[in-house]
Amino acid sequence: MCDHHAAQLVSCHLPPERIQKVIVPVKPRETVAAAALRAAKGADHLVMGTRGVGAVQGAVMRAVGLGGVSHDVVRQSRVPVTVVPITAPVPEMIAVRDGG
Repeated sequence: MCDHHAAQLVSCHLPPERIQKVIVPVKPRETVAAAALRAAKGADHLVMGTRGVGAVQGAVMRAVGLGGVSHDVVRQSRVPVTVVPITAPVPEMIAVRDGG
């Protein structure tokens, strides 16, 4: 999470002491999504950024087995996931999905 994402969460009334920036090392033969989910164990909410790949490009990338880290995390997470677009961190553009 970038500093501007943390600032946006604070402006949405999330207490600063509840925000923790974590840099996740990826183990050999582990996907980035799996590493993020491993690091999120014990968390009550996960916030991650997205590079902003469009829907069509994202679908093509996923069809050939590439991309979609935030998509995979949202699908596999057991806690709510907030995906913050890198382009414009404003409240209207923050998507919140509950994990299954």
